[in-house]
Amino acid sequence: MEKLHPCSKTGMASQEKQIKNRWGPAAAYSQHAFPKTNNFDLIRLVAAMQVVFVHAVEHLNLPINGTLHAIIYNLPGVPIFFVISGFLISASYVRNDDIWNYLTNRALRIFPALWGCLAVSFLSAWLLGGISQSARIADIGLWFLAQSTFLQFYNPDFLRGYGIGVLNGSLWTIPVEIQFYILTPIVIYLYFRLRLAFTSLFIVFLGINSLNSFSFFDDHLPRLVAALIGVTFLPWLALFLIGVLIQLNYHRVRFLLEGRALWWIVGYTGMISLTLLLNIDISGNRLLLPWSVVLAFTTCSRAFTRKDTSQSLIGRNDISYGVYIYHMLAINAVISLGFVFNWWAMLLALGITLFCSTVSWAFIEEPALRLKPTSLRKSGRVD
Repeated sequence: MEKLHPCSKTGMASQEKQIKNRWGPAAAYSQHAFPKTNNFDLIRLVAAMQVVFVHAVEHLNLPINGTLHAIIYNLPGVPIFFVISGFLISASYVRNDDIWNYLTNRALRIFPALWGCLAVSFLSAWLLGGISQSARIADIGLWFLAQSTFLQFYNPDFLRGYGIGVLNGSLWTIPVEIQFYILTPIVIYLYFRLRLAFTSLFIVFLGINSLNSFSFFDDHLPRLVAALIGVTFLPWLALFLIGVLIQLNYHRVRFLLEGRALWWIVGYTGMISLTLLLNIDISGNRLLLPWSVVLAFTTCSRAFTRKDTSQSLIGRNDISYGVYIYHMLAINAVISLGFVFNWWAMLLALGITLFCSTVSWAFIEEPALRLKPTSLRKSGRVD
């Protein structure tokens, strides 16, 4: 039988029919509703750069004025990543729920670049004298195993004397994302087949997210337990689910999103200004729930307002993942070389980061994406 191309009209019609048969007409209509051209790549890059800036300011001890601090710290990159993941990953699974293809796609997006980063991590630490002479082969092997699978938050003692003492702490989000990937088929099934169960669980995770926002786990649990909870899906799944819900109901909320980015930006800015006036600190990854929801809608609205902005500025060069996974390696390298307390140090770290992320995209990530059995990217969407 001839295989239909997903970009052809016949292929798209066949795909929509499959979605309708599997999940119902609402799912098919929602998938058809959101535009193929969007700005998610650019938004992810901006979110990654926010994380870079925050970590550079903190670890390089850079001076920063209050206004710039308020702007940067109240536009948290990690929650934006989680919302976008919820939107795009759920769309990918609904469009093709073949579990093998789904898991293969996810693995090809995460692991090749991650393994490349691991190699650079070891080489940079070794060349700059960051690996303790007391490190045993078994210790290094255990670290490699953790970093190359799903335990990226593990940081061994033999690296404690290098840089800030944690070689690549930003990678704590990788195991969280992997857990999101594993949970997505369950989430989609519950949404379309057991809506009451989905709604109940969503409310529960909204509550857990709120507890995390108020540092409940840090204040009431042993430090290790609280830290381990922080690298699970528990405090963060609500953000992912908000992205899922926006995607699954895009045909219902598109009038609030397309061409409305300025409205949402003004609204979110107003909410942040109010908290600053009232001296309420809600900055960082642990946004309070109302701010998280507005930020999620702001993110998705910007993705579908002037939808060709990303294509015009960066084309299909999605270096955001590389920027995120390499920036702490660059910052640690700069610190180990003695460059701190000035903005030249940040520019050096940023230059190293952009170089590594560009090389990663050109020689690892994009070739790996071409190996995907199916993807939203192949059908004109970003995956």
